[in-house]
Amino acid sequence: MLPTDLGAHKAQHQEEQGLATESKEGKIPCEICGRSFLPASLKKHILWMHSSKEELQKLKANCQFCGLLLKPCNLKNHIRSFHKQQFSRLYPEADEASEESEGLAMLDKQYSEGSLGEVTPAEVRSLRIRLFE
Repeated sequence: MLPTDLGAHKAQHQEEQGLATESKEGKIPCEICGRSFLPASLKKHILWMHSSKEELQKLKANCQFCGLLLKPCNLKNHIRSFHKQQFSRLYPEADEASEESEGLAMLDKQYSEGSLGEVTPAEVRSLRIRLFE
């Protein structure tokens, strides 16, 4: 059976494991700067904000096209923004997903503007599904 108050249940486990207790918003203060973060984000914050420059250099990734040092989580977006041709070769699935999203956005816009004629919401859902087939 699942507990009804998940926040209290989580706090109980944290106390049992000797972890810092969370504030009302579910955030834990950083012991170094005092800013509050969700538990999953606190470790990343400490790593990226309170590490020495030498440690950060080891963690960062080089863009293979221009050599810029970036956080690994930002590398794909950097390549998408600044090296568009190379991005489509490296991540062809992203281009397909982007085309599908654009198709859905166009369909939704046409429906909201009424340019699809007399179409029910169920028919629009059916059209949306067919875009992914």
